Amino acid sequence: CDGTVDEGTSAWDDDGDGYTEEAGDCDDAQPDVYGTAPELADLLDNDCDGLTDEGTALYDDDGDGQTDQAGDCNDNDAAVSGTGAEVMGNGVDDDCDGVVDSGEIDRDGDGYTGLGGDCLPDDGASWPGAAEVPDGVDNDCDGRIDEGTDASDDDGDGMSEAEGDCNDADSTVNPGAPEVADGVDQDCNDLVDEGTDASDDDGDGYTEEAGDCADGDATRYPGAAEQADGLDQDCDGQTDEGTSDMDGDGYTVEAGDCDDGDGWANPAVNEVCDSIDNNCDGEVDEDCGGQVEDSGVKNPDVKSCSTGSGGAGFALLLVCAALPVLRRRG
Repeated sequence: CDGTVDEGTSAWDDDGDGYTEEAGDCDDAQPDVYGTAPELADLLDNDCDGLTDEGTALYDDDGDGQTDQAGDCNDNDAAVSGTGAEVMGNGVDDDCDGVVDSGEIDRDGDGYTGLGGDCLPDDGASWPGAAEVPDGVDNDCDGRIDEGTDASDDDGDGMSEAEGDCNDADSTVNPGAPEVADGVDQDCNDLVDEGTDASDDDGDGYTEEAGDCADGDATRYPGAAEQADGLDQDCDGQTDEGTSDMDGDGYTVEAGDCDDGDGWANPAVNEVCDSIDNNCDGEVDEDCGGQVEDSGVKNPDVKSCSTGSGGAGFALLLVCAALPVLRRRG
């Protein structure tokens, strides 16, 4: 009853990164860690693939025994490293010494010549295996421009990260996408599953899955107090039950009226001899004297009459029974 539903469970996005543990977040206490996060050089498995820092300067991506940080000038090519041997005639700086083939001119100094696949021999930011950056240039010489960067729509959903796509590897995720109950922030508004049956949209502590019959109204949920307003507050399929006094005697059934169609029956009435449980104590005509004919009045102005024993008591009882009729005629 803290006003939040499912927090701290695998169905809740505890770190606010748009993913729950059910949706693949392998560390829901780290906002930089989720299934499609970019890997960072931070000794964490950011993208939850079981590898740490892959694709960064701290990881030996090509398995040649050397990382970028340790001097590998192309960690996407196992034949190139700071401990490798130069291979003549291939246009590549195989040993990462800054010289290509002991004499072939690498005009931009990026370790590759045109012979080695440098698609922009005069641009030191472009060579085979270079990191693509959002600059309108084919940095990695793969024939594509800016792929995998914030400027590119990688999943083909019509929006790039620069345009607000919070997961450009999933075409079902982008601003304006319909939210579905799957533990993922589809519409990129930093909320997970809002507007679905799995979310408590009105903050009353109940979701539609948990029985909330109106998740846009915080006064309506299972167990809520019913009100006389034409709505089903407690979500039991009934409207305004227990809020109306049918016989007008000042008591509802919930307040103890054992016969809400008879004004002579409620907890405040004294018992009279009329074969009715007048005071709603579960007994009929206990401790009464004389008999009363049914007057036909179901909503008397006089709530109770008590009588003694003998003829005087019986006469008073008849007067009490006649009072509502006399008042109505008056």
